[in-house]
Order: sequence, then C-alpha cells, then structure tokens
Amino acid sequence: MDIKIVKLVKQYGERTVVDIEKFNFKEPGLYVILGLNGSGKSTFLESIANVNNSNNGVIKYDNRNYSEVRNRISMLLQKPYIFNGSVKDNLIKGSLLNKKDWKESFHKYTSYINEFNIENLMNKNAKNLSGGEKSMVAVALIMAIFMFKPSPFTFFDEIEAALDESNTKRLLKKLKEFTDKSQFILITHNKHTMKESDQLYGVTMNKEIGESKILSVVL
Repeated sequence: MDIKIVKLVKQYGERTVVDIEKFNFKEPGLYVILGLNGSGKSTFLESIANVNNSNNGVIKYDNRNYSEVRNRISMLLQKPYIFNGSVKDNLIKGSLLNKKDWKESFHKYTSYINEFNIENLMNKNAKNLSGGEKSMVAVALIMAIFMFKPSPFTFFDEIEAALDESNTKRLLKKLKEFTDKSQFILITHNKHTMKESDQLYGVTMNKEIGESKILSVVL
C-alpha cells in the first residue's frame, strides 16, 4: 500500500502553490502534515486526494491511477458536508451504503455516536449543530463505514480543529484501530495528533521561486 507522487504542480493563474518533485507514502499508518498558512499543505492534500485538478504530475495509488481506485479514497474536510435532516437521517443514509446489511451498519454508527457522548443529538437537525458536533457526526459515519468497507487511502484536513481534547483523543484511538488497513494522511495543528502520528512531515515553500518541499520532522 503506497502513494507515489512525481512532479506534482498546482497553479492558480501564474502563482504556483504546490511544486513537489518526488515523494512517497510507503506504508499504512498515521501521517501528519504540518506547515505555516500559505505553505501549500491543504492544496497538496487536496491534490493527492484528487479533490482539485493538478496542472501537472503523476500520482499512483498502489501503482494504479486515480480512476481505478476513486471508490477506495476517502476525504473529510475541516467543515464536513452533512445532509439536511436529523442526525439519525444522516446515519440512515450512510447505512444504506452497506447494501448487504444496512441495519448492522446503522447499529455501528449509533455505537460510535454513543462512544463520543453525543447520542442526545440523534433527533436534532444536523445543519444546526456546532462545528465540533458536525465533526463528530461525520467522523462517526466514516469510521463506521470502515467497519464494512475500509478505505486504504484516507485524507483529513484539520478534522479535529473543532473538537475538545477528550474527543480528539477518542478520535485518535479509533484511527489507530485502522492503521494496519489504511494510510491516514492528516493536516493538523493539534499536539495530541502529532504525538500519536507514525511520521510527521513539514511542507515549506520558497515563495520567490514557487517551490514546495516536504521534509521529515523529528520532534
């Protein structure tokens, strides 16, 4: 399980935001990407998740193209998308992805909700939840999906930014249960996430020449 990146370039107009010559994520695990605002870390993450269209470059997922693995890639943004309706409605819609046994999936979703102590949200309109509550509902959905359909390539952009410390630790504990099945690549500023990572990487950019570099970070 690996992601290979060669000559990845992303530009907005004449401004180069990401310019990576060569990089590999070689093993399953929890990888954290750090960087200052404007360093290109979010654009880099979105590029390798194929959320945006890179101007140039080759990205291989287990030596396959994106079109061959697109249904096996997951991404959760800092502001996750949630369907209109109650939290329960959202869980049912997610459960239906498991066509073999959607009721079992719904049970797993609700068990994750209970673990994060937000079971009182089930009948609330999901659109009216706080940022942290929306994050926990989205995390519960994606973690429960992992129970029946693990995603080998998973990208998170500061998903714990709106969480308190206790729920951040619960999230990291859950992610660790799946690190033998997936590459989790996260952008974060959270010290607990950094501590639990298998490897830290820093994204830097020389703005004069528009060149980004990814460096291993040792704390």
